[in-house]
Amino acid sequence: MTVPLVLFDDTPRARRDDPVTSHAAADKNDTAGSRRAVLLIMYAYDRPLADHEIEAIHNEAGGKYTGQRLRTARDELVDDGRVIHDSEVIGPKGSACWTWRLTTAAEREKPPTEKRPRARRSHAIANTKENQ
Repeated sequence: MTVPLVLFDDTPRARRDDPVTSHAAADKNDTAGSRRAVLLIMYAYDRPLADHEIEAIHNEAGGKYTGQRLRTARDELVDDGRVIHDSEVIGPKGSACWTWRLTTAAEREKPPTEKRPRARRSHAIANTKENQ
């Protein structure tokens, strides 16, 4: 059995029951830097970009972040309202992927839309006339 170790100044980037090494690795993540890198790339290119394009541009420039860290940073920017989904395109491997763009000042002033929860199938079945 693994005993979870959570320090008083621990960050929430690792789960409580993760080993100490995971907490140490999470503390070394430069989340602000990765978000800044994504914003700079999107600002410099001034067009909608897919995640694989952001990663390729970052790698060509000699960046230090992994593709996963960049995707997470882009998702955090979506949550902050700084980046928005633009369109769906066909990626280099033939599968569909989304492109992302910076939001405008007017879009940032709009109140955030609440995400609609997915319908639960068990709930829909339970409320039919046959099951009552």
